[in-house]
Order: sequence, then C-alpha cells, then structure tokens
Amino acid sequence: MAITRTAMIDDDGSGTTGTIINNAWKQEFYNQIDGIGVWVSVPYSAGLYATTGGGSWAVTGANQVTLAYTLNNKTVTVAFQLINTAITGTPVGLAIGLPTASNREMSHQFAFLMGGATAGTGYATAAAGATVLNLYRDIVATPWAAGTAHVAGIYVYSIA
Repeated sequence: MAITRTAMIDDDGSGTTGTIINNAWKQEFYNQIDGIGVWVSVPYSAGLYATTGGGSWAVTGANQVTLAYTLNNKTVTVAFQLINTAITGTPVGLAIGLPTASNREMSHQFAFLMGGATAGTGYATAAAGATVLNLYRDIVATPWAAGTAHVAGIYVYSIA
C-alpha cells in the first residue's frame, strides 16, 4: 500500500527549510516502504526447472503462465502456475528454483493435473538453506508419471 509522500522541509527545526539531500533520503525511504508486498514476475529460464530421482521435466516459456514472488519483511510468497509441461520417465520430484534460500523447512499443498485425467493435491517442500522447491505427488513421494502435467500453487517460506 503506497503512503502519501511529503517533502522534507525541516532541517533547522523551523518547519520552513530543507535540503535536496534530506528530501532524497526521505524519498528513498518511501520507495522501500512502497516496495514491500509488490509481486515480482520471474522471467522464464529453463534452468529454473529440474527433476529429482530421474526422468526430466520440460518447461518452456509458453508453459510458465505464472512464476512470481513477493517479499514481506522476512517472508517470501511464491506463486506458480505451469501449464502443459512435459514429464519423461518417472521422476520422484519436480523442482522449481526459488528466488532466495529458505531459512527453515516448510511444506504446503499444491494442485496438479496429469495427462488431463489424474488430478490431485501434492506436497511442496524446501529444506532449510535450499534454493529449490520440490513438488511431490504425495507425502510418500510416489513418482510422477510420464506425460503432460499442470501444477499450480503458492509456497510461503521465511528467509534469514
């Protein structure tokens, strides 16, 4: 939420004077406040997507409908929606690069659709210190099936 900006005009306590330097500092401070909670879109990069436990996961720029994050104090919220991605083999996990390392292990649920027929709620987790979000089909890490996959969710974690 943006705040009302005012110029700094009180260097000597009179309420009538001010310098460009002090005003620049105040405007920089306002910019930092305004930046909290702003969503940042992550540009497509093939290096953001991988698998664990074999297989491969092909995600193109057209598949990356949403990959964005926002920072609020020391909490990062990542939103992802990847459509029509291609899985080959049977990987245990799908991995998405995070914008910064996680401070502690967290887990959340996310939604998936495989092959246009199998829908489910998966398990997303990132270990403490990790820069990768692992997506598992379920809590026991049942391997993903080869074919088309859609995944979408929100992951919230803390940073140091």
